[in-house]
Amino acid sequence: MMEFLSREFNQSYVEHLPKLDMAAVPDFAGNGMENWGLILYREAKLLYRPKVSTAEDKCGVAGIVAHQLAHNLFGNVVTCGWWSNVWLNEGVSSYVEYDHIHQANPSWNTKDLFSYWVIHYIFQLDAYKHTHPLYDPNVENNAHIGGSFDVISSWKGASVLHMIKGVLGDAGFNRALKAYVQVNKLGSVEHGDLLREVENVAVEMGYPAGTTSRYLRSWIEESGYPVLTLHRGSGTDPSEITYTQQLFQHPTSNDKRAKMILSPGQLYGTYT
Repeated sequence: MMEFLSREFNQSYVEHLPKLDMAAVPDFAGNGMENWGLILYREAKLLYRPKVSTAEDKCGVAGIVAHQLAHNLFGNVVTCGWWSNVWLNEGVSSYVEYDHIHQANPSWNTKDLFSYWVIHYIFQLDAYKHTHPLYDPNVENNAHIGGSFDVISSWKGASVLHMIKGVLGDAGFNRALKAYVQVNKLGSVEHGDLLREVENVAVEMGYPAGTTSRYLRSWIEESGYPVLTLHRGSGTDPSEITYTQQLFQHPTSNDKRAKMILSPGQLYGTYT
């Protein structure tokens, strides 16, 4: 996995530290902690016993280890300037861990499972009123900081990066992420630093200057996600399709109840 990081981001671990140890700690509060040079884990999240641990245990250990190793770059070499942007540590590492696992064991098909394990799950949580944006300018004290380390920062952050990769393609997105590391290594960052590298690649690919970063800011600086309502044949032309867009919220979070209806040839939303 460390070879994958070094190769993918052109950043050797030993350039900064001569060693990396990993230790299992009894009664450790978190799943893992990416201390630079000495990563600590809860025992169950590092120790795998063949013929005793399950296949799910094995996959879970691989995920936690991959996530902590990704933090060597995204959290240690490059870190958020303030906890309002903690997703730059947690979200990027959560995204990279799936590539890590795929490299270590392609037969698990973790890249294909990303949508099911991560995106579908975060769709549920991000539809509630109590959600928060990836960039939260209201993080001011210890309680706020502790609350920032949640699945929104980790999994929504990873999902937004997955969406960006869908626009730029694998090669383009990896180029943007590599530039982000190289330009900002051993420094602190804000989300604008990542968007700048994404924007540079997008412009090289022919997208109008300024549009990509402007669109992405709404995904980072606003909570929730939109739902599109499509209408076919609503005008004089029966083949015409019009749409409206609004914030999607879970029925328990809003008096407007969303019902997604699939009928032959069209998908639309109705609100009552």
